[in-house]
Order: sequence, then C-alpha cells, then structure tokens
Amino acid sequence: MSVDDIVKLFDAITKLLNVLICPGVLLFILIRFGRDLREFFSSLGELSLKGAGFEASLKRKKAEVAAALSAAAVTALPQILGCPDSSMIHCIIQQCPIKY
Repeated sequence: MSVDDIVKLFDAITKLLNVLICPGVLLFILIRFGRDLREFFSSLGELSLKGAGFEASLKRKKAEVAAALSAAAVTALPQILGCPDSSMIHCIIQQCPIKY
C-alpha cells in the first residue's frame, strides 16, 4: 500500500464517521433528554427561529382555542338538547335531573 492509498482510506473513513456520528449524537440527545425536551416544548408558549435566509415562528394559542371550543359548545347545546334557540334556558331546566 502506498501513501496515496492510505490517505484515500483515511479520507473514506473520516467521511463515513462524519455521516454516522451526527445522527448518532442527535439520537443520543433525543433519547437522553427526551422527557426534559418534551416538558420544555409543552410549556413553551412561543418559539422563534431565525437563520441565514429563513425565519420560523410557532405560537401556541391555548386561550383562543379554549374560547372557540366553549363558544362552539354553547352554540351547539340547543341542537344537542333538541330545543329551539328561544327556549334554551327553559329546556335545560326541564331536562335537569335535580329538581328545585
């Protein structure tokens, strides 16, 4: 084996290690710190990333989603109970299992 062959072999080995080490390190971090990362991202309200030529942002809108769901539930209540809209309160009181 000549010196040129050894250099080519060394170059091939380093390229192979480069390809294997980066995903390996990422996988190790995800496995080792997975629970902590999940907790961190679940409590995160807003995330902004800026890089060379791109920008990304994520915003969690819990309050708006909760308000929209409650408004949808209140709107759908008369149809669920089978009552016309005008007598919704009366219909709810009639169907209430607790009698006053």
